[in-house]
Amino acid sequence: MAEQTFPTGKGLSGPIKLSQSSAASYSSKDVQRILALAMDEAETFSAETLQEMADELLIDEDALDRAIAQWRTQQWRTQQGVEDQSEWSTEPTQSREAALAAQTQIQARRLRRQRFYRQELVPYVAVNSFLMVLNFSMSGAITWAIYPLLGWGLGLILGVTSGDCRQRAQSQETSVKTGV
Repeated sequence: MAEQTFPTGKGLSGPIKLSQSSAASYSSKDVQRILALAMDEAETFSAETLQEMADELLIDEDALDRAIAQWRTQQWRTQQGVEDQSEWSTEPTQSREAALAAQTQIQARRLRRQRFYRQELVPYVAVNSFLMVLNFSMSGAITWAIYPLLGWGLGLILGVTSGDCRQRAQSQETSVKTGV
């Protein structure tokens, strides 16, 4: 057992012998990954074997029972095709709230764009198209209709950019207040 060596990983100084690995410490997630890789070779485990493993890992019986119950619930939901897995998530509630706030901001931005197209851009195109046709039909060339087109267009562009600037300033103020 002492002769087996493992390749070095990032941050390790050299090969690790199994006899040296007992001095190393591992996070809970690392333990899960290591044991998952080791257990891939075995297909099934008995309840007694599972209890023995938990005992060796110093996992108390109540914690094991809760984990088994949670696993059974997850298996049942997967079989039933239940899509709401929010309670399975290990993410902190704060990050879920931040994601929800970001999604709300995206939806609000989309609604503002739709409102802009409906209330600002459609009338701009319709009125200026009418003026261009009227100007061309009366004089055979586009002469005076270009001025309302450019003036109104400049107003639209300035309105959009100033609105974006205001929104950025408000979001920066909000992030400063919340500490994000």
